[in-house]
Amino acid sequence: QAPGCHGARLLADAEQTERILLVEQWSSVQRHEDHVASLVEAGLMDQVMAFAAEPPRSEYFASTGPES
Repeated sequence: QAPGCHGARLLADAEQTERILLVEQWSSVQRHEDHVASLVEAGLMDQVMAFAAEPPRSEYFASTGPES
């Protein structure tokens, strides 16, 4: 597990199974950005892109309530 990552879930679209959503929980945006940069530097994003129809997109959200 990457430093700062508190967990991840991989979800598939119920109707378009080729679409996936990776939900990750990070201690900070910077930790996530550092992790993505390390994946790019190691060439791992190129491997992901070999299977992807479009580039991955990152969006950041804040918790609005108690953790469940």
